[in-house]
Amino acid sequence: MFAPIIALSSIFFNLSKNNLHAQIPRTTRPPIACRLYHGAFDPKKLNSGDYDAAIEKALKELRPNKTKKSAQDYVLLLHEAFLKAQERDHRALDKVQDNPELAQRKQTYQLLNKLDQRQEKIRPILPLMNTENGREIVFPFEDYSTQRQAVSNQLASLILNQAEDILGKIYPTIGTAKTIKNYST
Repeated sequence: MFAPIIALSSIFFNLSKNNLHAQIPRTTRPPIACRLYHGAFDPKKLNSGDYDAAIEKALKELRPNKTKKSAQDYVLLLHEAFLKAQERDHRALDKVQDNPELAQRKQTYQLLNKLDQRQEKIRPILPLMNTENGREIVFPFEDYSTQRQAVSNQLASLILNQAEDILGKIYPTIGTAKTIKNYST
């Protein structure tokens, strides 16, 4: 009754003491995807919504050699994390984009920067191929430069108006910054 338990515990002790893969023959090792999810990649990051951390991890693994057979799992995870992150940020952008308040303008600008930076991180390792069907994986990139510039101008205008209001309260006899500009010309 205790012999199988003792045998299993001695095998476990030998495996934990030495390298796991050195003890298990290649035919009985778990498939690459199982090893990937179990050890190298933490799917909790993807499932919990930490898409940017998942993207960083996938990029770290893909940069040395994106064409390796073991890299295919990271290619698919990168694509899935990218799509989910973009979707989440676009939903957040839709909520704050039309609000003219300063805090929402800042948040809009930060979201647009985040979207653009994420694309720029992925762009150097493209193209990525799906080895299962032999097709190139398409990342739907967008150009956010005009939106960012417009929001940046709106943000600067709001900050300038806010500064003028503060100056008008501090120095009521002088007036606003616009009045000061008129005196200097």
